[in-house]
Amino acid sequence: MGLNMLRGTGEAWYVPTIADPDTGPNASELTAGIKLGAGFNSINGLARQKSPINVPVLRNRVELQIAGPEQFQSVSVTVVEDDGDGVDAESIERQAILDTMVEGADGWLVLARYTQDPAAGAVLFIIKISVDDQEPVWDLGAAAELTNINLTPSTPLYKRELAAAV
Repeated sequence: MGLNMLRGTGEAWYVPTIADPDTGPNASELTAGIKLGAGFNSINGLARQKSPINVPVLRNRVELQIAGPEQFQSVSVTVVEDDGDGVDAESIERQAILDTMVEGADGWLVLARYTQDPAAGAVLFIIKISVDDQEPVWDLGAAAELTNINLTPSTPLYKRELAAAV
């Protein structure tokens, strides 16, 4: 596999439900979600924070470590906003993000690194999330209007394959 640039090749979705997270979403579930790619500007906080536990023992000067609890970081997705008047497909997609990913919404964030139109067997990354809130970015510089959508994850980021439609 050659080098890859996410921009222009990747895609993201907000999917309301995935019946079997152990095998991953199927094509029907992905279609039931909304695409985020036309508004997706960045994502932060997907890495788990591990907290190893130090164990002192008499024989060793260096403390041994055992695996401890894992914690999630605060995850946020930044989306580009429209003025609400656009009628083209990408404007409608950007507005759908803000209308769907509202406080209290539960679902799955699905990310594709290598394709915008995945076929069965395509590698996807999924994480179960709840939307905490939307936070407009108040930057007065020469920049697009942005909104941070703050998420609370309830699973790690899993690598899965897209299953065929059922």
